Amino acid sequence: MGKTRTSRKQDEGADIVIYETDWSANSTSDNVHHDGTGLTYFKQTNANLLKVAADPEKYQWVREYGNRHILCWKVPGSNVHKDIQLIVIGEIRSATLDMPNTYGAYTVDVELDDDCRRAFDQIWKSSELGHDTDINIPVNDLGIARFTAKVDAINKDARKKKMNTVLKENDPFPGLHDGSIMDRKSTDLVPRHVADFVTGAIVAIEATVATYDFTGSDGSHRSGYSLGLREVYWLREDEDRGNPATPSKKRQAEVELISPRSYARQKKVATFDD
Repeated sequence: MGKTRTSRKQDEGADIVIYETDWSANSTSDNVHHDGTGLTYFKQTNANLLKVAADPEKYQWVREYGNRHILCWKVPGSNVHKDIQLIVIGEIRSATLDMPNTYGAYTVDVELDDDCRRAFDQIWKSSELGHDTDINIPVNDLGIARFTAKVDAINKDARKKKMNTVLKENDPFPGLHDGSIMDRKSTDLVPRHVADFVTGAIVAIEATVATYDFTGSDGSHRSGYSLGLREVYWLREDEDRGNPATPSKKRQAEVELISPRSYARQKKVATFDD
């Protein structure tokens, strides 16, 4: 069975949600194929996890507030810090994208290949927190990474950008795109229906990486890393998995939902490089 983590509700003011989750033991990393349409674009971008981790001179940890640090691009001779929109490619093992879960968050569990797991290990070791046994890591022992986006944070960003639409309790995650048609000459953000983001789908995840280190209201100390979900790009189905899971029948949004990140991009195109 998968490894069960300690259940803790989100502390007030903390930018992290920790769940009690028995992650899937159906490890199929040897069957994750990275050779389809659209994959080349995401593998070659400078923000791809493997490229970032391979060159420690490209990134740095920048303090945001308190003991929270964000993984940022390292810009020589500049005091400007730009967080890295990290691109991670893998296979969906489970997802809560059709509507927020009971914690008020969207989540995607993605199975990583061995190279991606080693790349994340390199990134953890580069921060002050390190990679000790007491540190919470958002990649479990089976190589399944959890990406999370909180509804409150998305809506706060939407209001800040004066968007007319904010998410309701039954709305799907707004940052779902068709990445299978994308390349360097065609980076328009084309929406993809949430029903396609099911177990076995190969996706590219756009995420931010941050640390947390705080003492909760109960006096317990918690520290670790979080993978903030920004956008999800559908690449293709895994032809080895058989028939796809039955899509959820939950109500979909009545209008097209555009995430604040997508909304802010000029002409709504994908840009990940430093």
